[in-house]
Amino acid sequence: MSGEIWELFPFPTLIHNTVIDGSLLPAHPACVSCPTKACASDDKAVIGEANICRYGVTYSRVDDNRLVTGVLVSDGTNMNSRAKRRLRTEPERRITASKIARSIERARSLGAGVTTDFDILKMQVLQKLEHEPEMHKALAQQLTRDFERNVQQSHDFLQLAKLVQGHAEALLAEKYPGLPAQDAAERSPIEGSIFFTTQLMVLKLDSLVFLQDPQRAHERSTNFKIHPMLLKYVRIYRWQADQKELNLRVEGECFSSATYNSQAIGAVLQGVLDNLVKYAPGGSDALVRFDENGSDVAISFNSLGPRIAPNERQSIFLAGFRASAAREVENTGQGIGLATAKQISDVLSLDLSVEQSDDEPKRFPGMYSTTFKFTLRRNS
Repeated sequence: MSGEIWELFPFPTLIHNTVIDGSLLPAHPACVSCPTKACASDDKAVIGEANICRYGVTYSRVDDNRLVTGVLVSDGTNMNSRAKRRLRTEPERRITASKIARSIERARSLGAGVTTDFDILKMQVLQKLEHEPEMHKALAQQLTRDFERNVQQSHDFLQLAKLVQGHAEALLAEKYPGLPAQDAAERSPIEGSIFFTTQLMVLKLDSLVFLQDPQRAHERSTNFKIHPMLLKYVRIYRWQADQKELNLRVEGECFSSATYNSQAIGAVLQGVLDNLVKYAPGGSDALVRFDENGSDVAISFNSLGPRIAPNERQSIFLAGFRASAAREVENTGQGIGLATAKQISDVLSLDLSVEQSDDEPKRFPGMYSTTFKFTLRRNS
């Protein structure tokens, strides 16, 4: 932002080693001639908090680049001898800490056009994404292109995962002759762990083709039963849920069939279930539910999960984006699963959405009831 705007601010400010006069106070001579401008590199300075430099002058951070400087906090603590001397000899520069903080707060409230704080910029971008679908779509396309190199490399990993899965199936067949691999895997902790882990890898890698080219979801449509389709994926993720003592249940019955690209619908199920099992705390409950209504079948996934701020509700479906609270709970993940699911949902009009309660359960602090939902058109 130009210095002309900041000359309307009451106190002097420092940005990029340049001191700008304030409307009430000019720049302090000591700040102008300061050889180090050490205050600018104080990474520990809290926004709006008064600090005192070695020369006895007060400074306070405004944003990532700008500081208020050249004032003298009149009610500060731990003042050095130079600060005390300046307070006696420069009464015109005495300012209370609260007045400095309020002035900075007002300037920051004007937004990213005045301050350059990354958090403010991010907040405004997320708010625009919430209300401007075209902007959301354009950003989603750009982020998806950024992942294309990983998608192109996934073929080799897919072949490796399928090779390992084949070995696991051979071991299970030898251990439990005549039993389907999935049933055998549920009885064998070691071989089962290998089987389900590689099965999850294969599902995730298979789904990447839709992140790269969502229009593929329109290809190769087949008829399939909705209930068995869902149970296939729930069964795979139930093994992972059991490892963390997450009670994953399916509620409701569905006898309908649907006509879609089954791999695409599987990618949606995989993306949502993967998110659910990853973030739901151990010892909690997770519920997958069918609701048939006229020509539609709504499938919802409810569990406890980290906070999703209102302005993050749409952004969590962007490739590479993860909500702030989610990053604190789980440091792994690339934000690809939900992005893939949303890309397919947009192409097939599945209306994938997320809702979250504001109530925080006492047993699981920091977690909130979260529901992902999408709708399939059933065959008549």
